[in-house]
Amino acid sequence: MGQDMKIFLSFLLILFFCACSSKNLPTHLALKTEQNASILPKFSPSLTKINPKDFKENFFLPWNLAQNKYDEKVIFWAFEGYLKGEYYFFNKDKIPKEFFEKAIENANKEAFLSLKKKGIITQNVPLRNLPTHTAILKNPLKQGEGVPFDYSLDTVLNFATPVLISHYTKDKRFAFVLSEAGWGFVPSLHLKIISNQRPYEEAKFITPLTERMPIYNEKGEFIFEARIGAIYPYKELK
Repeated sequence: MGQDMKIFLSFLLILFFCACSSKNLPTHLALKTEQNASILPKFSPSLTKINPKDFKENFFLPWNLAQNKYDEKVIFWAFEGYLKGEYYFFNKDKIPKEFFEKAIENANKEAFLSLKKKGIITQNVPLRNLPTHTAILKNPLKQGEGVPFDYSLDTVLNFATPVLISHYTKDKRFAFVLSEAGWGFVPSLHLKIISNQRPYEEAKFITPLTERMPIYNEKGEFIFEARIGAIYPYKELK
């Protein structure tokens, strides 16, 4: 064993004994509970009341919402925070205030609800509170911040999610939409306006039991990845 390795091991032993003697704390966590998924309580449908009708109504709520007045300060809540806070790029460089000012200007907030068109998401897409593809991080040098916590990412909208299109950004790259998960920006490329919503609302729906299941079209071409918890329309082939 080399001299450097001996010194390193001796240093570790010193730290170990000092920690035990000074704080009198255990050096590891004793897992007394058996690590076996089979011991978990069984799911009982009687304990959870699931109403498919309510679930479907919430899914299509953006299309059928009668409300016309909204608190824009609440809807665009992230803008003020970005201008006042300190955020960082993925490479740990601090994001300049000009970056947020430009993104907020492009958000076209003045056009809110000027379009009010029904649309469908055509690919799994992130729903963001700022019209940008850039990840926005807090201080990457602090524990619990930085990667992978992108503060501009609110959630992910699944393929075939119905949305209400409020308006487009000034550069047309993003659309501001209302989904069952709330308001946010999505790429315009993965959004389709529809004129007749009834056939979709009256369709049958299924949900996958396997995460990231590849879905193909009739030609065998890949379309998207299905996600557990999402619902998708289907048509029985005769």
